[in-house]
Amino acid sequence: AGGESSMVGHPVELPAMRKDGSEFPVEIAITRPLLPGPVQFTGFLRDVTDRKRAEEELRSLAAEQAALRRVATVVASEAEPERVFAVVTEEVGRLLGAKTANTLRFEPDGSGVVTGAWSTGGVRAVPVGTHSPLDSPTAATQVRRTGQPVRVDSFEGMTGRTAELLRGIGLRGGVGAPIRVAGGLWGAVVASSTKENAFPPGAEQRIANFAELVALALANA
Repeated sequence: AGGESSMVGHPVELPAMRKDGSEFPVEIAITRPLLPGPVQFTGFLRDVTDRKRAEEELRSLAAEQAALRRVATVVASEAEPERVFAVVTEEVGRLLGAKTANTLRFEPDGSGVVTGAWSTGGVRAVPVGTHSPLDSPTAATQVRRTGQPVRVDSFEGMTGRTAELLRGIGLRGGVGAPIRVAGGLWGAVVASSTKENAFPPGAEQRIANFAELVALALANA
């Protein structure tokens, strides 16, 4: 009785299950009509999947805007590029829920040099100063080849030292976006995960906004 009275007039969200076994959120509202006779309750059940998705999108957008503001503040302070690399790398990694993130500078010989590194959850990051041959079709390599934001859902089966390095750390997939300075391709910002297919659709496009701030900092420097 106590449980019933606490729910009457107070909508609650609970998980429901479809025929295929998948769960989805529902809102249950119970009212008690004041009618003569035995006590009666009326229940209303509403699928709130779309509302929850919209709320999550708003939270994600707010988090991204807050991260961009923090990076923009560092850029506006005319901080050294190394400081900008560190801040951008961490903000991108945390925003996307990645395990590691890196900023790289592309070299004329086709390799890359790590200029910013961040990791979490006990995962080892590729350290600043590391020279990568970019000899595997990982996110950074494909950014260099295409000049566009890219995603690589799995490193499985890739050959080359770069893929071996990433798999050795425990990484399984990544996303990246280009850093352009004075019309040229300077480098990339990449985020990686220990799981395949870990990043949501559009994650690589979200990184592009941060890459533009890196480009601004480099142009100012």
